[in-house]
Amino acid sequence: GLDKLTTVALHECNADDTSFATLARLPKLRSFGADGANVTDAGVAHLVASRQVATLSLRRTAVRGSTIGLLKSKLTLQHLRYRLINRLG
Repeated sequence: GLDKLTTVALHECNADDTSFATLARLPKLRSFGADGANVTDAGVAHLVASRQVATLSLRRTAVRGSTIGLLKSKLTLQHLRYRLINRLG
């Protein structure tokens, strides 16, 4: 079942903060990608509980630098990919 998933990729889809809350509870999740997903700081913050996540990709999301810093400090990440978007338009 889902509890055995180690990799999840939700690129360019409508995954949102609620999706992240659900995924953060997967006990074996090691790699997660959500490039271009509709996720914010609130959703990504759920991943802090997933201490086993080693690879994370959040390019083209609305996640801010402060949340990226939180993830870096709380998770033992081997790979982190992100690009902050300009919220000013």
